[in-house]
Amino acid sequence: MVSTIKHTTCTVVSSDYEDNVDCSCGRNCYTQMPCLVVMVTYQDRQNATATGMLHNDEGELDQWSMCSYHSCSRSWELNVDSVSWFENNYGQVGQTYSCFYNPGKENEVLLRKDYDNMVIFHVMFWPSLLLAVLIGITCVICAKYKCWLDEDDSPPSNYSRFGVPA
Repeated sequence: MVSTIKHTTCTVVSSDYEDNVDCSCGRNCYTQMPCLVVMVTYQDRQNATATGMLHNDEGELDQWSMCSYHSCSRSWELNVDSVSWFENNYGQVGQTYSCFYNPGKENEVLLRKDYDNMVIFHVMFWPSLLLAVLIGITCVICAKYKCWLDEDDSPPSNYSRFGVPA
């Protein structure tokens, strides 16, 4: 999904509360949160106007596709305050801001991306570089101490194969 997300500008067309949603706030903890649905319009890559539901990020899109924002703490008041904060900052009708959409599913609109191309590059590059350096160091050490010698090529020793003096 990361490579298909495109940048655009969104305009809020509606912001409504649906029924409260049950959520798990931890082990043996269940509560409810208000379900805010923010609908936005945006210009797609063909310059056509499309409408979609705004989600805070990819994680919320996957787990809470029915709501634009989710807050699931033990306290109902904290959940209400958190969702109200999101509504005040990103759910005011007529408000315009930068967002992202999925061309394959035009109803999926994200406020922010969790992973951009540089994050993916760093996640792949640094571990690969470390592995290459460690393999190189191992090769140098083995070459220096002749790790690849056959038993017949090894220097004579006063010890047998089992560590007992011959």
